[in-house]
Amino acid sequence: MTEEGRGVPDVRCFPARDAAFAADVQAAIARSRETLTSGRRLLESVRQDLTMRYPAVVIREQDELAELGNDGNRWYVYRDGRIA
Repeated sequence: MTEEGRGVPDVRCFPARDAAFAADVQAAIARSRETLTSGRRLLESVRQDLTMRYPAVVIREQDELAELGNDGNRWYVYRDGRIA
């Protein structure tokens, strides 16, 4: 699938129990989607938006080898740069 045709990502936030962080991630995606539809540019725009509030934030796209039947458009967003 082309980068621009990947649509809205399925987002997994860590720590999973931080509802405020998850809400901030969704809000950043919504703001970025006003000008970008999908792909690597969208991810980078969201990362830049979140970095102002969460300096250690890291966003990773799911590796193609881990897709196992989903559309492959999943992001892992780490508030503190790592899962734990």
